[in-house]
Amino acid sequence: METLIDYLQTWEAQKPNQTLFRFVDADGRELESYTYETFAGRTRELASYLSAETGLKPGDRTLLVYPPGLEMVAAFFACARIGVVAVPVSPPLPMAFEAGLAKLSYIARDCQAKAVLSTKQLEHDYRLLVNHLQEGGLAWPDSQGLPDLPWFPTDCAREYGGAPVADTPGEVLFLQYTSGSTSDPKGVIVSHSNVIANASAYDGGEIAVSWLPQHHDMGLISAYFFIVVQGGTTHAMSPEDFLKRPSTWLRLIAEQRATHTPAPNFALEYCLRQDKLPDSDLAGIDLSCLDSMVIGAEPLRAKTFAKFRDRFAPYGLRAEAVTGAYGLAENTLVVSFRGRQTLAVNKRALAENLVRVEKALPQNNNQALLVSSGKLTAGNIVRIVDGKTREALPDGHIGEVWVDGPSKARGYWHRPDLTAEIFAARIVGDDKRTYLRTGDLGFLYEGELFVCGRTKDLIIVRGVNTYPSDVEAVVERSAPEIRKGCLVALSVEHEEEEALVVVAELRDTRTVPDGKALARAIRKHCHIDPHAIEFVPPHSIPKTTSGKVRRADTRALWLDDKLTVVDRYTHRAHQAPDANTGPLERFRHLIDSYDLTGEEDCSFADLGIDSLSLAELRTDLQGLLEEHGAGELADEVNTRLLQRLTVAEFFGLMRQFGDGSGQPLDALRRSLNEISAEYEEYEITQMRADAQLPLPELPPASARVPRDILVTGATGFLGPFLMSSLLGQTSYTLHALVRATDAEHGLDRIVASLRRAQLWSPALEAEVRGRVRIVCGDLAEPALGIGDEAFQRLAESVDGIVHNGALVNYIRTYDALRPTNVLGTQELLRLAMTAHRKSFHLVSSTFIYGWSTEPVVGEWDANAAMSGLDFGYSQTKWVGEQLALAAQRKGLDVRIYRPSLISPTRAGFGSTDDILVRLTAFMIEHGLAVNALNQISLLPADL
Repeated sequence: METLIDYLQTWEAQKPNQTLFRFVDADGRELESYTYETFAGRTRELASYLSAETGLKPGDRTLLVYPPGLEMVAAFFACARIGVVAVPVSPPLPMAFEAGLAKLSYIARDCQAKAVLSTKQLEHDYRLLVNHLQEGGLAWPDSQGLPDLPWFPTDCAREYGGAPVADTPGEVLFLQYTSGSTSDPKGVIVSHSNVIANASAYDGGEIAVSWLPQHHDMGLISAYFFIVVQGGTTHAMSPEDFLKRPSTWLRLIAEQRATHTPAPNFALEYCLRQDKLPDSDLAGIDLSCLDSMVIGAEPLRAKTFAKFRDRFAPYGLRAEAVTGAYGLAENTLVVSFRGRQTLAVNKRALAENLVRVEKALPQNNNQALLVSSGKLTAGNIVRIVDGKTREALPDGHIGEVWVDGPSKARGYWHRPDLTAEIFAARIVGDDKRTYLRTGDLGFLYEGELFVCGRTKDLIIVRGVNTYPSDVEAVVERSAPEIRKGCLVALSVEHEEEEALVVVAELRDTRTVPDGKALARAIRKHCHIDPHAIEFVPPHSIPKTTSGKVRRADTRALWLDDKLTVVDRYTHRAHQAPDANTGPLERFRHLIDSYDLTGEEDCSFADLGIDSLSLAELRTDLQGLLEEHGAGELADEVNTRLLQRLTVAEFFGLMRQFGDGSGQPLDALRRSLNEISAEYEEYEITQMRADAQLPLPELPPASARVPRDILVTGATGFLGPFLMSSLLGQTSYTLHALVRATDAEHGLDRIVASLRRAQLWSPALEAEVRGRVRIVCGDLAEPALGIGDEAFQRLAESVDGIVHNGALVNYIRTYDALRPTNVLGTQELLRLAMTAHRKSFHLVSSTFIYGWSTEPVVGEWDANAAMSGLDFGYSQTKWVGEQLALAAQRKGLDVRIYRPSLISPTRAGFGSTDDILVRLTAFMIEHGLAVNALNQISLLPADL
């Protein structure tokens, strides 16, 4: 059996003088340190002491109750040498001694500990506090039996001089008690093989810096155990010193040229505060050495990641170094890591446990930003499962994250039934494996794991799924009066329905935020009305020893009315509008949802209203017109108009229509027509101007044989088939422009798209990884988002361009699609006409004719009259083609392909986002048939 001790001794022999562990104070001054040789020697000395003086035998459990420092780490490895099972526990803090003591005593009884290992000073402080508690006459029944345990101060055993003992490590390395409720923490059984497997899969770098608590799995395993397996070095400090002086953490990274540091999301937020980390404390810090700042243990906040990257970029921090991770004690530590991308997903779909990624839309209030927890570490297998039916869910669905692999722990100490339920779960139809049920909700996207929340924490109100962390994030950023990390969003029952309650601690009980404004912010961002928001004094919300809020305990306090409430907001249900409700009130929800006055000089598109909401708004407005006898105006209302109307114009029209003044309907029609004509004229003028955007002069032709091709749109619906054909029928090296955090992520995205299209095979993946070069960029950005120098190098290296990329959206306006579909095409043509001539293959569309009713159009017909171009996608595709034709007139070799609607394959594969699939499903569901005059031509994606 391979053990941690084997790794320690291997490195001791190979590099005895290399620093292994080093501990510093708040000013960065060294307090203690060990080389591999001196640490191995110290652990042998302690192993001799424990064997001779404590009576501990192999298999016995002992509590490790230490202040921050290296003594606990040495004691842990000494226990491992002699087969004693270590149980790291947080020392009870004086400010919360009773709660800490209760948990300590529970763990001692649960694991049947034989002894407590600690330091002389901590034992002294502990006994003083216990005596003070007893003298005060306070009852503490949960700690019965704990004082009878013998305490052994290992720091008094230096230069012990006892006889050496043989190493007899057992299979079980330690028990990691979960930071759940104080009444029921569970001991996770972690073996040597678990830690080694997890460490081997986790490329954390050779130099680490950590301030995380040593009794916590993330702090203990990543900073101390993994480093021993990898043969690296850890520089550490205490959590208290980090809070006192966070600049020391960053300065330690810079001075030691650290490659890796673990931290919770809280640490990023803390370092963004000028009162905690002023700019003056950052002078001279260089974070360019950092390969991975691994953020885990808490919900990952996209905006926090972005702000942290922005603030520390001037200090050398690379954006890709700030990475998300996911793990849990039941899987030793890590499940996935190095998550660098952020996805914008539709909130409405998220509420239905579906994943709809909205890459084509600008960021808006109807989207949630989710940070990737990264790729699965080697050996870990993750399935997304319906927790109730235990059936595996297909791609695009959110479910419970189930994990299997060599890092999966042995189970819970002395909990056979719970171990069977949590560690040996089976998926319907899969008899080969048993899985760990994490209790976390998430999904897999392009090979990366995204975690949304906890199954038991999910709040469902009127069919809308809401994650507590989302609500809490909204409240935190909306109310500076609330203490960071000191609030809880809860699900309660109110009038036989589930309701949302928020309990939030105030910084100062004399300063209370506006409850109405907070409720409006929650409604705006989470699409749910809170039943109540209760403001409570500091330290009212119970927390675990690692600082996490205890939701279940807080909920119990709220239900029992045991919280001291400083102030309270209670939601009053809105009355449904009656038949006489005017048009202005009919759309009052827009004012509430988007926090408007009704006089804003911006459009609904500017507010971030999504395509579905626009369609609903159009339907509601058309219905209102018909109700008031103005059905003939309904056809004049379209989504393009609604996107271009300013908020003030929209509500101005509603006032005209509903003020009872008897204004003739033709006046309303004139208003609509004037606004519509104004925007149509603007769009036509803009399109004509864009069709004449400047292009460079044609460079000389290249004499070399073409061998490198740039491809755009490789991960779209047609892209996988295009990539498969190019790889199968040519010998070209393909350069793929992909929105990705790095080249590996880009390759993973292409492989994922091939899997979705049912084209994947091991041979094809090998071709992709061997012949595809990733260009991490964006069509919508100048120079394709890669910078001028990289743009020039790309122009010199490729011989042809296949432009298949586009934003496909039949609702958005010309302006919304212009950056990608027009300016992106212009940049690619500029690339084709830089350094040397390149053949340019444009995948256009029959939509350059709009929703044409013409039975036949010629290939030579480029719709010079601009007929039928009445929606943004058709308009941008027309302009893109005009630019390509202009380049062709300059002498560039341009080929234009105009597929019609690209539909499911001949084999029957189709995306659920495909317009034909969705349209057909809608017609079947509602029993509808087509009577429109325009024809729809379809082209299978694999033709």
